[in-house]
Amino acid sequence: MHYHDLRHTFCSRIVLQGGDLKDAKEMIGHSDLSMTDRYTHLTLNRKKKLSRRLSDYYKDDGKPLDANSGPVRS
Repeated sequence: MHYHDLRHTFCSRIVLQGGDLKDAKEMIGHSDLSMTDRYTHLTLNRKKKLSRRLSDYYKDDGKPLDANSGPVRS
């Protein structure tokens, strides 16, 4: 394992835990956002998941969703 591998893993974890690319840029010490741009695929996956969750939310008339079984019925 190399130093760069650790930096890459650290930056990936920032994004996967909800940080945006600007957060990753600042925390990893990149001087330019274009260097951090290589992690865009991670934020795109997160946005796709969020989009699916929102779609499910609106399919069920805005009722809260139970993480395990779908819409919560009262």
